[in-house]
Amino acid sequence: PRIFNQDVDTWYVSGGFDGEFSIGDREMYWDVSAIRSENNAKQTKLNQFNARSLNVALGDPAVCATIPGCVPLNIVGENSITPEMAAFVTYTGLDASSQELTDASANLSGSFFDLPAGALGFAIGYEHREEDGSFTPDPVVAAGETADVPTSPTAGGYDVDEVYAEVDVPILKDRPGAN
Repeated sequence: PRIFNQDVDTWYVSGGFDGEFSIGDREMYWDVSAIRSENNAKQTKLNQFNARSLNVALGDPAVCATIPGCVPLNIVGENSITPEMAAFVTYTGLDASSQELTDASANLSGSFFDLPAGALGFAIGYEHREEDGSFTPDPVVAAGETADVPTSPTAGGYDVDEVYAEVDVPILKDRPGAN
């Protein structure tokens, strides 16, 4: 039988601090946080079909005889496939993948002064995020010699710096439809 096993190791650490302070009679609120995470996976697929080996084993027996380990494949009849035939046309696939995340953020909010309808508030913040990942398929898969969909190795990542600013300007208070 074809058997699939997957071993995944993941760790994720996050932490942060927050607090408040006063400037005059105004309260300000702040927070900073950071995240670091990794995920590594290994996939093992036993008894996968090798399309190139199947082609050789089902083809000309004289060609098969020139390839070490090749046994002509007989797919007709009950119990016609011997362990030696199965061993030549199957393989154990090994894939690996990984992902990494790094994130840091900081925020500050509070108010500047009072308007007739309430305090003029603000919030500002910054975040830096970096994500990287990779996938390494089994060489048989990467060569397109599998009965599955061919897959190429890939790796990539990106990093983003984001900034935001908000202002809360109350313009109405205790009016019909504006509480």
